[in-house]
Amino acid sequence: MFENARQALGYDIGDFLRHTDLPESHLGDPDDLSSVSEWLALEKAKRLDAQYVFFRRFEDRPSQPLFYVYDYTENMSVPSEEYLGTIQKNIWSSAEVPCAFVFTKDSIRIINTSQAPAVSGKSFTPTYLVKKAQEISEEIKERFSSFQLLSGEFWATEKDHFAFDRSAHKTLLDKLRLVREAFLKEDTSIAKPINRLLIQCVLIRYLEEKQDFDGKGNLRTVFPQGFFENISKGKGGKFKHALEAGTFWDVFVYLNQQEHLNGRIFEWPEEEKQQIQTFSTSKLVNLLYEVRSSANDQLALWDLYSFQYLPVEIVSSIYEALFSTTQSVREDGMVYTPPHLAAFLVDEAMPLNAWKDKKDFKILDPSCGSGVFLVLAFKRLVHWWRLQNNGASPARDELINILRHSIHGVDKEEAAILLTRFSLCLALCDMLTPPEIWDALRFPDLEGQLVNNDFFDWHKENRGKQSFDLVIGNPPYKQAHKRLPDWKSVSDFKIPQGQIALYFLSAGTTIVKPNGLLCLLIKSSSFLYTTTGGKYRTDFLLHNQVHQVVDFTLLARNNVLWNNEEPDTVAIFATPGNVDLNKKILHVVVRRSPSTRTKRYFEIDTYDFNWIPYQSALQDDFVWKTNLLGGGRLYGIIKYLKTFPTLKDYFDKMGWKYGEGYQTSQVELPKKAEYITGKPYLPYDWITSKGIINKEFPIEKSTEFSVVRNKKIYTPPHILFHKVINDDLEFSVAFSDEYLVFKKQIVGINAPSSQREQLFHVFESLKSNGKFFHGFIFSTSPRCLVFKNTSLNPDDIYQLPFDPTSNIKVHDLDQLILNDVVNHYQNFIRHPASSKAFHPIASKNFKTHISNFGAVFCKALNALYAQRNLRFRQAESGFLHYQKFIFVAFCYDDQPDNTASLHGKVLNEGDLAKLMILDKGQSEFQRIIKIYKKDYICFIKPNQFRYWLDSIALRDADSVINDLVAKGH
Repeated sequence: MFENARQALGYDIGDFLRHTDLPESHLGDPDDLSSVSEWLALEKAKRLDAQYVFFRRFEDRPSQPLFYVYDYTENMSVPSEEYLGTIQKNIWSSAEVPCAFVFTKDSIRIINTSQAPAVSGKSFTPTYLVKKAQEISEEIKERFSSFQLLSGEFWATEKDHFAFDRSAHKTLLDKLRLVREAFLKEDTSIAKPINRLLIQCVLIRYLEEKQDFDGKGNLRTVFPQGFFENISKGKGGKFKHALEAGTFWDVFVYLNQQEHLNGRIFEWPEEEKQQIQTFSTSKLVNLLYEVRSSANDQLALWDLYSFQYLPVEIVSSIYEALFSTTQSVREDGMVYTPPHLAAFLVDEAMPLNAWKDKKDFKILDPSCGSGVFLVLAFKRLVHWWRLQNNGASPARDELINILRHSIHGVDKEEAAILLTRFSLCLALCDMLTPPEIWDALRFPDLEGQLVNNDFFDWHKENRGKQSFDLVIGNPPYKQAHKRLPDWKSVSDFKIPQGQIALYFLSAGTTIVKPNGLLCLLIKSSSFLYTTTGGKYRTDFLLHNQVHQVVDFTLLARNNVLWNNEEPDTVAIFATPGNVDLNKKILHVVVRRSPSTRTKRYFEIDTYDFNWIPYQSALQDDFVWKTNLLGGGRLYGIIKYLKTFPTLKDYFDKMGWKYGEGYQTSQVELPKKAEYITGKPYLPYDWITSKGIINKEFPIEKSTEFSVVRNKKIYTPPHILFHKVINDDLEFSVAFSDEYLVFKKQIVGINAPSSQREQLFHVFESLKSNGKFFHGFIFSTSPRCLVFKNTSLNPDDIYQLPFDPTSNIKVHDLDQLILNDVVNHYQNFIRHPASSKAFHPIASKNFKTHISNFGAVFCKALNALYAQRNLRFRQAESGFLHYQKFIFVAFCYDDQPDNTASLHGKVLNEGDLAKLMILDKGQSEFQRIIKIYKKDYICFIKPNQFRYWLDSIALRDADSVINDLVAKGH
């Protein structure tokens, strides 16, 4: 069955399916990112008893393990459901792969390891994606073929099975939060000791479960036999029994001694000690250890997880469950980093294959929170050490030396430092055997390295005294920090709006070594997209070499990336010092995808990579926004349109008055305005694309205002513009000859009565060119689609290109790009779930849509390469792999459109497997495949509208032109 599946599903091609039982030399090429990342993944899989791992490979990113294989085809007995349930529990807890394949002689089962197994009494039974199949059916081929897995379409097909809410990470956080709340309902004063107790219970549970076998097959555990039985006075051999006996405190005292774990992990402040010593632990025992009564949760909380397999970075996220609330996030601006995001940034800042000359590497997280960045950085340093030592595992003393020398963190919250210390201790334990932990581990307290202090106070004391190879983290996003220092003490240039994250960014550059790296998450609206941040961004770019900007703005809504709030964020990668203006900045736009929603992996396509010339980044604020809206030629189009006069230029030339309406918010010295009070009032939602929908205006009764504005804007004739994008993508604008007052949601534009005709011409232009203007606004507005989906700034209107003496025109191909911005890109930013861009192209629409795509592609190429009768033309197209992929082939010859290539059929389903094979058995696979053969070019892409838009046809054409020029054509 296993061999049949390998052949039928394409797993026998390209060395994507790798055996875990490899010799010591299986490390492979330590300079190859795929090889190194797979080496580590195979080690994890082997600890989980898997025989094979199937990988998806990328260029310049670690390989992604997709499933484990358990092969029982040579066993006489078939594994029981209970045994498979335990396998699922272990893999689910590890968060390594979303599914596991189990083969017997005559069947295949596919277990959904992205969720917990079903609970039956006190045992587990697996939850299946495929329960038990006697043959490799068409359904299995469609869902689990190598092409489906390697292209990433697997995540889209199976997305309903892999919801983040069912992950071990999310369920553990939710359950611990419920345990905490159960105590705080009775007494809120015990919050700190309960937090500390729960954290220590997690560590002890981990240590209780950690076990292995020695060379003779003897089971080894951390706690020696009889340890808990002695402390619990004979009640039993688990920590649970010490809790029941009320002697749990003796466990903490014992472990905190100098000759044991120490490291202040089990240290208690005197006040909290007194609270906890009088605390009855029977409720804690019931909540953590006792069987639940509900049908869906029959096992005790602790029994639902395999703690020894839980990733340390997930355990450290307990900080979010125990210490963060919606109120604290809003007050302190602290948004705690999801582990998969932290892992992505560490992979970028500390690549696995960048291990050479890294023996003296120091890392600082300036707002370390739960320590997730420091834990991942510590693990990466250990990986580097192993690569420097031919794959050997470092001894205990070497691990402690790495910790003591390399890991540094600052946080103003004492609880954060406690949990960071705890998380690093857990990471250290994870790399040692049970006897090493009990007999030899003395965890360092990291005094002076993990500092409980305000970062800016720490910075003032340590600037010039300490420097780091990497400063990485996720500082607070709050705007008005209570204790912000003078900006001159942390920056060579002014920091706008009291943005605390920008203070961290500037301060970080002063403590990074000359060739080091700064990698911080900050609000994208503060750095990339706001006009107020433009001066700061320019100054920052001139003082620091920015290498890469990873933009997560499009993941801000609906808990796609974050849990507590919805900040628009961007990761800045920069080195302080001299700047090379001839270099380019890589701007990566991370878009929504099914794998992103599972919070496992960021799916990044070819079209998400945008290289920005440094000078463009300095001169053109809009370059970042054009990349958000599809990139490619859009930047050039907007730059061209920016050469024309604007509406504001015209208003100023004509001497017209314009501006937002009044405000009624309370202030100490309110203003009076007789030209507003008692006048007809226009509610903002009465202006639609049809004009003003109601003429029975109410009277403004307010007598005091915080802002009143110029009387002229309320005076006719005037244009009244509602600052919002409506669903029909026509401006909500009206022309009025009545005196009307309005609030700040409306912009008024007034002209003298003698210039009514010119004003009406502007109104007609706004109405007749609505979609053109919308394309410009979407591509340039620092607010719309970033901070708010549909809200505009007045400048978005004022900066529209306008020349009353001539029509502003763009090239036909450029208009196609603007059309895509308006019809597609803005929609799948605003409405990703329902957007047409993510839907497949149906068979009935296929020919028309792909023919249009091909016509645009060929028109762009033929503008350069058509000669005599030779030209690019569409030759073949069709569906592949159950209509989930589309291929289109273009020939360069003198034949009619849609005729076969002179060299025979370009592509068939069988060719897909061949495309995966590269040199030396190492293969990579991209969602976008571009193939060059004699006189033709072929594209293979997923069957989604967004990959076959006109603007994408032009990006593909530009890519081909670049390739041809590089080859001398």
